[in-house]
Parts: sequence; C-alpha cells; structure tokens
Amino acid sequence: MRVKIQYSIDMDELPQLTAELIEKAVTHIDLDLLQELQAPYDLLSLDTAECIDKLRQSLAVTDALLGDAHNIILGYLQYKSTPEQMPTMPGPPDTTQLQQKLDMFKQALAQETDDEVSG
Repeated sequence: MRVKIQYSIDMDELPQLTAELIEKAVTHIDLDLLQELQAPYDLLSLDTAECIDKLRQSLAVTDALLGDAHNIILGYLQYKSTPEQMPTMPGPPDTTQLQQKLDMFKQALAQETDDEVSG
C-alpha cells in the first residue's frame, strides 16, 4: 500500500533526493524476468503467468517511484518559473469616513459650546 505524504527539504537536497528516487526505480526493474519472457517459453503455462505477474508488480513499483520523481521535478520547475511575490504594503487608509466623523464631532462640540454660552 502506498501512502502520500508531504514534507519540506532544503533546495540543495532536491537533486540528490530526485536522483535517489530515479535510481531506486531503475534498479527495481527485475531484468531477469524480462529475459525470461524473451527466451523461448511455454506461453500458456503457470510459470509464464507468474513471471508476468511478478514483472507487472515490479513495473508498478517502478512506475510509482518515477511518478514521485516526475512530480518533484514538475514542482521544482513550477517554483522556478513563478516570479517571486513581493509582499504588498497596505495602501493609505480611506480617510473619508474618518474625516466625516471628525466633522460631526466638531459640529457637536460647537453646538454644545453654543448651548452653554446661550444657556
């Protein structure tokens, strides 16, 4: 059973990790099974069926490892082709609403001062 995980590594470790996956994929192919199928054999036999099944399992593991390496390479290429995003600085705040509140406060203060003077 395969489990999908995600983890981070330093960029300088990426080539080595990818190379290890590819090497493991290539060495996992059972060349003896391939040769067995190339040699004259009894086509419709249990031995041939077992050989094919073992080779298919070997190729499935190889395919999964190469798929992982492929995804790593594509992810790296996408990372390298995406321009770095500069952090955006917030723009100046909208002062219109603040100015309106200040004007209302001044008017209320002026009204209160006028009421105290006249009263």
